[in-house]
Amino acid sequence: NPTMKDIARFIRHHHEKFDGSGYPDGLAGEQIPFESRILALADSWDAMVSERVYKRGIKREEAVADFRRNAGKQFDPSLVEKWLAFILKEDKTVK
Repeated sequence: NPTMKDIARFIRHHHEKFDGSGYPDGLAGEQIPFESRILALADSWDAMVSERVYKRGIKREEAVADFRRNAGKQFDPSLVEKWLAFILKEDKTVK
């Protein structure tokens, strides 16, 4: 079971980018904790598709295209299609 210290580390690194251009520590690839790479997917998806007071959400199709375009850059390429399959499993209108 993860400790609070582990959870804090996962959250700390969820803005790292797979190509090393993120923050706070410029970690890349497998240096980024696995859990942080998953949090990055979930947080980015929510930020893209959700309506906020200050912005409209984008269409799910646009978010899918953005995730695919950023696989290997922002996101772990081995997780992108798995994430999309998970998030869209009930949505037959998006491919």
